[in-house]
Amino acid sequence: MSVSPTNSDDPEQWQQGDVVRCVRWVSRTFSVPAPRRHLLPPCGPALLALTEDNWLQVCGGNSQAARIFHAYMQHTHATAKGRPPPPPLPEHQAPSNTVPEQLFLKTQKILQLRKKIS
Repeated sequence: MSVSPTNSDDPEQWQQGDVVRCVRWVSRTFSVPAPRRHLLPPCGPALLALTEDNWLQVCGGNSQAARIFHAYMQHTHATAKGRPPPPPLPEHQAPSNTVPEQLFLKTQKILQLRKKIS
């Protein structure tokens, strides 16, 4: 499987097909339910504009999925622009191997793989 689930690493360039591919990929990779397709924005810039509260609505009230999708988009956008990723969410700093910590570790691994491929 490709490290990048879309045609472009920059979410600002994504079209509807890229949005759908990204959402499916994040859902499978992080084992969270995929949002309902009809609630997704039609392009990357609109996807980037979603707040965590918006994601909560798109994800049918699943707060874990909302946090994961929001964090993934923020990290992906920062990486595409050559900026450092935003600070980890508080739950990513938990001392035990929790789901949010696993998300952080998986995201870091994905970002490292992307840099190697570029």
